[in-house]
Amino acid sequence: MHAISRRSAGCALVVATGLLVAVAPAGAIVGGVVNKTAGPVVFVSTGSTAVVSCTGVLLAPAVVLTTKRCATLAPKSLRVNVGVLSAGKTTGAEPTSYVPTRVRTSAAGLAYLELGRPTTVKPARISPFKTPAKGGSPSVNLHGFGSTFTLRSADAKLVTCPSGGSFGAGVLCTRGAANAKGQSLLSATCKGDEGAPLFYGGNGTPSNGSAREYALVGLARTPSPCQADSLSSYTDVAAQDDFMKQALAPRLTGRVFDKAGAIAVTGKQGPERARITAQLGDAIVRAYGPGHKLASSTPTFGAGTFTLPVAAGTYTIEVSSAGYRTLSTPNVKVTTAQPFDAGLTRVDGCSAGSAGSDDCGGGGGGVGETGA
Repeated sequence: MHAISRRSAGCALVVATGLLVAVAPAGAIVGGVVNKTAGPVVFVSTGSTAVVSCTGVLLAPAVVLTTKRCATLAPKSLRVNVGVLSAGKTTGAEPTSYVPTRVRTSAAGLAYLELGRPTTVKPARISPFKTPAKGGSPSVNLHGFGSTFTLRSADAKLVTCPSGGSFGAGVLCTRGAANAKGQSLLSATCKGDEGAPLFYGGNGTPSNGSAREYALVGLARTPSPCQADSLSSYTDVAAQDDFMKQALAPRLTGRVFDKAGAIAVTGKQGPERARITAQLGDAIVRAYGPGHKLASSTPTFGAGTFTLPVAAGTYTIEVSSAGYRTLSTPNVKVTTAQPFDAGLTRVDGCSAGSAGSDDCGGGGGGVGETGA
């Protein structure tokens, strides 16, 4: 066994003998097995022909972490599928498909995507890298869709990275792990695994199919060459503290749309595309605290999307737009990125100049849809 230092760029690598290599389809995690559950692992469709697919992981009910390259190749075509095992069969399907409402990137090559609508999947939690008390290599599990669009996972061991090159501060590396018989099983990331999460296994048992909490250690960078003896490298997520705090900061995020217009085309387009078709780019979103004191407000962007920063707390959220009845939703609890899906109802007789009345965008009823 080889002890690992916390130094993000190490040096020595071990060449194992008597290796067992599980056969996987070309373009899939080397040495991996097909997952039984997706958990917080998501499929990211980039919309680019250069890199067709990537992997990501849920950090919050409406926030996905992936790589900067995956998120910025074709941002207008970016899609996220949640809760799927074979994205090739479900890309574009509802309700698992999301069009991000906002993308933010970091200098370290990470990106988080705001989904705007809630998911029902329990997010991963960020877990700082820890060297086992008795020494040895920490057990981890890597999960990725590969270019086969099928979610696979494999056990691995954290090892020290090579010196120099792209292996600078904030980088973790893995090699294959040993099975129950003590035989070495090589595993590595491959095409389509960029953005693949690395979960801390603790006792070395796979995260795949277990009820154990998904503790996120790293995120796969540019994948290795799909070879069983190749090294896989990851961005150390916990080392990106400022960016992770930004990704998980309390706020409201979502989309404002014409409710009747969305319903009219949902059957043909699905609920996500219908909301985009019926988007309202001239709405105002307000958060009111105790005593109906205004805490924060923001206009929607041209696509009808918004992000409203607030302090952690409970608010009444009001969304207004000229010609629509104001939507008012009380008791919205915000602790992290809180999705808020706002469908407004048009009021007959209202016009752009009548937004000051209660029935025309100045106040009144409505129901908002929020996530847990």
